[in-house]
Parts: sequence; structure tokens; C-alpha cells
Amino acid sequence: MLLLLWAIPGAIIQLIGGPKRQMGILLATGLLIINPIAGWAIMAGILLRTIVLKVKGPEAESTMYTTAAGFIAGDAIYSFFSSIWKVK
Repeated sequence: MLLLLWAIPGAIIQLIGGPKRQMGILLATGLLIINPIAGWAIMAGILLRTIVLKVKGPEAESTMYTTAAGFIAGDAIYSFFSSIWKVK
């Protein structure tokens, strides 16, 4: 039921954003997982990206890519060590 519920707004946002952005896919998958805050974090990230591109222009993209990679690596490291501490 949740799949059907969130697939509709995800499809609408995907149509608005176009095939290059995959915003609807990110929104739908983020809201389908157990923790729906991930979907809202994706929306905040998309909004932040839009604001940065409007303010700084396209030259800010490489900095955003590097920052995003750092966030992903930090999250992976945090998840790894927090799971190890739970085992002990």
C-alpha cells in the first residue's frame, strides 16, 4: 500500500524534474524505507543543491560532488563503527 501511495507523488516529481535529475525516484525510495526522514532529507538536499546552483552557478558543482562524497563516506564509516559497538 505504501508503494502505491508514494509512487504517485514520486512519478509526478520525476516528470517535472526530467530524466536527468531522478528526483522522483529518490523521493519515492527515500519515503518507502522504514525511516521516512530519509525522503525528507533527500528533498532538503535537492532544495539546497538548487539554492547553491542559483547563488554560485555551475562552477559550484565540483565542490558539491566532493562534499556529497564526503557525506556518503562519513555515513558509511559511522554505520560501520556503530554496528561494531552494538555487537560488543
